[in-house]
Parts: sequence; structure tokens; C-alpha cells
Amino acid sequence: MSASPFAPPAGGDDEEWFVPFTDAELEAGFAAAEYAELGGDPSAPQSFDDPDFRDEDLLAMRGPVCGVDLMLLESLDPTSLDRAGRLDYLRRAEAVEAFAASLKVRATVACAGVDGSDSTRDRYVAMEVAQLRRVGEGAAASGIATARGLHVQFPEFLAALAAGEVSEWHCRVLISGTVNVTDREVLARLQDRLLPKAKRRTP
Repeated sequence: MSASPFAPPAGGDDEEWFVPFTDAELEAGFAAAEYAELGGDPSAPQSFDDPDFRDEDLLAMRGPVCGVDLMLLESLDPTSLDRAGRLDYLRRAEAVEAFAASLKVRATVACAGVDGSDSTRDRYVAMEVAQLRRVGEGAAASGIATARGLHVQFPEFLAALAAGEVSEWHCRVLISGTVNVTDREVLARLQDRLLPKAKRRTP
């Protein structure tokens, strides 16, 4: 395993050290140490380099996916893991990819908004997004439609994407397959019916 990403940089005691993470990520990443300080479970790992835990154990013990997981994966060499550990590594990498996709959805909605009734504005936004993402305008427009659909019509799918429980491809298939459905009650029933299946099956 490489050096812990939690370790302060070398350079002496006078060098200021800060961790550029959100409160939620800090809470998830440092929960074990906090629990120990507060009288919780002292047997929990204190860092990614805790000598009492194998790399495979650290992967297997992770809870809901968050930004800290990217640091964990970067700190591990998957070729040094046993087969179960390699599968856990790949599984966690897929979850991190889904988590990152949910952030992209949030950013896309922030840029494009949820109202697509102004075709002129939508065309301009699609051109901006296409240039930023280095994709064609059609692909950018499709990404905007997917982001809006998840945000407005399928918020539980968006939450599952952020949790790493479904993939970006599941969400794309969902939005493209329901593009002509406008009844909100029908959409809600579809979400309730399809989400459990999406967590178990391929898109």
C-alpha cells in the first residue's frame, strides 16, 4: 500500500496542513478515529494505512460510497489484492464512477436548468456543454435531457446513482425509454417498479 492520503506533507512543523473535503466526506473518512475518541469501537481502522487491517478488509468494510473512496482506491494496488479483494476494488470503482456521474448530473442541471421550453436557450446551452465536454451537440443535448429527467422525474434513481447502486447507463436507458411518458403518476409508478430491478440487473 502507498503512503496514507491522510498524512500531512513533509516540510516541518511550521507548514500548515488542511484537508480540502466537505464535512460529509470528512465524517465518512475519519469516522473510525472519531468513534474511538468518543468511546466508540476502538477496533475500527484509524486510517487507510492501519497496520491491523489488510487492504482487502478496508475495501470490504466501506459503507455508502463517497468522495473519500476515490482516495482509498488510489492508495491501493489492485494487483496486490486477492481475488475477492480485486472484485471488491472493481465494485467500489464502479460505485465511485456512479457517484461522479451524479455530480455531473447536478452540474448539468445547474448549467441548463430544469425548464427546456426555450429551444433557443437550450440550443445555446447544449453548444456550451458540448464544447466543455468535448462531445457533439447531440450528445450534450442528450446528457442535458438525462440530467433533467433524473432531477425532475426520477429523483430516487438520482439518489441511487449517487449511492453507487445503479450506473449512468441505467439512467440513460430509463430516460430514453420514458421520453414520451408525461403523466407524473405513471412516471412515479415506473420509478417504484424499475428501481429495485435496476439495482440487480443490467441496463
